[in-house]
Amino acid sequence: MKSPGTSSFLCLAVLLSIGTSIHAREKVTLHVTYPDGRTVKYKHKYSVVFKSDRSEVIVPGRTRRGFTSGEIRGEWRSREVIQEGETEAQTTRLVAKVSKAVNGFFFENKRLTHDQFPYTLEQLDDWELTWFLTPDGTVQRHTSDNSPRDLNRPDILTDLWQIWSPELHPVFPQEPIGPGDTWTGETTFKTPILVLDDEAVVEIKSTYKVKNVTTKKGNKVVTFEEDRDVRFRAILNIGSLHLVVDGTGEGKGTWVIDATRGIVISHKVRTNLTRPEVRRVDHRKPVDNIRAEIDLSYERKLDKVEKE
Repeated sequence: MKSPGTSSFLCLAVLLSIGTSIHAREKVTLHVTYPDGRTVKYKHKYSVVFKSDRSEVIVPGRTRRGFTSGEIRGEWRSREVIQEGETEAQTTRLVAKVSKAVNGFFFENKRLTHDQFPYTLEQLDDWELTWFLTPDGTVQRHTSDNSPRDLNRPDILTDLWQIWSPELHPVFPQEPIGPGDTWTGETTFKTPILVLDDEAVVEIKSTYKVKNVTTKKGNKVVTFEEDRDVRFRAILNIGSLHLVVDGTGEGKGTWVIDATRGIVISHKVRTNLTRPEVRRVDHRKPVDNIRAEIDLSYERKLDKVEKE
């Protein structure tokens, strides 16, 4: 015969089990929300690491085959405001003001001084970048009120567009989702390489999987992981390395989304490109028999919601 204490414990265990089961089955809808006037601040970081075994071909002045590398590390902050859209085109304007932008360049593990390589991200401080977004959040076009001609390295603006734009938000599923659910999506972003008659390209095919759904301050917060296949075509300018690279690879990322308000709370992704095609910007053809590798990383974190 069970004691009253044992019976109470069993009842509590059953109730907790039922509550956990209900929570595990909970479904939420992920969607893009861009309310007019909403203002948020984010912190951003990124890095690009390039390695190759053909320094005698891609580094001007080199004559002997050898290893070479370059790295860019950067960060900036943004204050992003949603503005009334264009009714006829059914678009929304996302206007982001850049501040506290800074980056460092490393050629063969040595940091380049500003005198050696005076091309810095800080030139974009106080610039306003605008994305025109469709109702589902797709980037229809992008622009800036400033002129790239004001920069001593116009392609640094290309770099920022290419790093930032494909990561504005994930591809959201059409159906409500819960822990363990998966879905797929594709993102394509293109922008001119401003110093060349060429185009920077990012193509992403993603598979997402929900890790958990929690409630914070009354809002539903969804954490999900991303596996992505990527094609990346870009200009790479680091000291003596002035290249166009084009390759494919794989990446992994994590998103945290406030599903109630439709706000990205945080996002991290890292991608590795193996055996990309590489050519010097002053050459017409890619380098033959080159082994190269590129590591890309980007992260963003919500700093403050100024206005809902």
